Amino acid sequence: DVRVVKLQGEGAFYQKIGGLVTTFRKQYDVHAIITLVDLHPTTRFSTVQAKQQAVQLALPEKARPLLHAHVAVHDIEAWMLADHHALAHYLKTTSIAMHHEPESINTGTPPKQHIQRLFKKYGRSYRETVDSSALLGMINPDLVAKMCPHFAAFRETFRAFVK
Repeated sequence: DVRVVKLQGEGAFYQKIGGLVTTFRKQYDVHAIITLVDLHPTTRFSTVQAKQQAVQLALPEKARPLLHAHVAVHDIEAWMLADHHALAHYLKTTSIAMHHEPESINTGTPPKQHIQRLFKKYGRSYRETVDSSALLGMINPDLVAKMCPHFAAFRETFRAFVK
């Protein structure tokens, strides 16, 4: 079984993850704890390694060996930019410029802002909770994995535990 828990915002994540892990470990036979957080280089955790360490320290010590901490660089919208065909289809247009390395898009204008601008260009507002879920369901994971190493690592972790 896989249990997905979405915690809104970085503050909520660090406040709640320890208690959630403790509760889940009491109720279920937990084999892995797989986390995904955005990397916002302007916050106190400015590298992937610092973010992963912060996640590890937020867990109860006994749960840390089960942790597989992943980071969406710079945010999950980079993965949406990787599949320009799905994005164009979703926005009902014929083509959108391809981003060859979406995880290395300038941190001054993170992927989420690129997505917001594209939506605005095509007369829509980007609604993160609705549009990101829909787009992530449409992307080609093989294509995204080729272009986004952090997505590829996250995907491989899931493959190792979900059969």
